[in-house]
Amino acid sequence: MEGYKEAIEIAIEREKDILGKKTAIKLAKRSEGIKIDEDGNVLEVNIDGKKALENVVYSFADSIGSLSVTMIARELEKRDFNDLDMPEILREKM
Repeated sequence: MEGYKEAIEIAIEREKDILGKKTAIKLAKRSEGIKIDEDGNVLEVNIDGKKALENVVYSFADSIGSLSVTMIARELEKRDFNDLDMPEILREKM
């Protein structure tokens, strides 16, 4: 689960650069199954980690478009997440 928490936090950080901290966190907080603090740290994941990551990515994509998915996927590719089963929406862009 820690890997998914880290991936979610990276996705939020990536979108903070584009949208600003307040907006990125607001959008991420809309995602089902997770609790996020005001800095974008994942406090709790109440559902499957893969699904939680997918929910966050869709939250950004639904609000600002599919380019956000590509940018998140690129950011995650820079890290070592080979052991995580990425959601399909991200695998398509990696």
